Amino acid sequence: MFGGLASDKYDRQYEDNYLIKRLASYFKPHMRRLQGIVGLLVVFAIIASISPVIISAGVQALQDKNGGNLLELIIGGLLVIALLNYGIYFLRRRLTSRIVADVIGQLRKDAFNAAVERDLAFYDENKSGKIVSRITSDTQELSQVIVICTDLFEQMLEFFIIFVVLITREWRLTLLLLAMMPIV
Repeated sequence: MFGGLASDKYDRQYEDNYLIKRLASYFKPHMRRLQGIVGLLVVFAIIASISPVIISAGVQALQDKNGGNLLELIIGGLLVIALLNYGIYFLRRRLTSRIVADVIGQLRKDAFNAAVERDLAFYDENKSGKIVSRITSDTQELSQVIVICTDLFEQMLEFFIIFVVLITREWRLTLLLLAMMPIV
């Protein structure tokens, strides 16, 4: 994650708590949209978790001799779930991209303003192009980390939902599956 970030003479060290609070202040004006993203993440995780359950019901219907009508319903349900997944994913990505773009834009403005307010003697020792490049690349990296974190949160939530379903169906097989995960 920190690849390509070489320390410079002007770098300062901050505590993680301070950096998180400062970043949260940039997200504060977007609180309603952030709540929408969290809601879409939860709905997406729930809907994505339903697919394996429906597929297992389809496999069970194939084993039963009179499961023909049920199999058609399962295929239709999977189609509906795929369409819902696509729509919700599109909305979540669009909303996330807009918020991240707004936050990163404001962060860049503040960083450029801070760079402009520096004393001219600072630029005798440090190249202005390097400062501008550093601001641009660091904020781009931050935006990618934010998007990756939202995807990670959604996948973890989906994992826990599927885990609960599995543990309620057959707890011994679920524990065996978990034991095999480090090998896989």
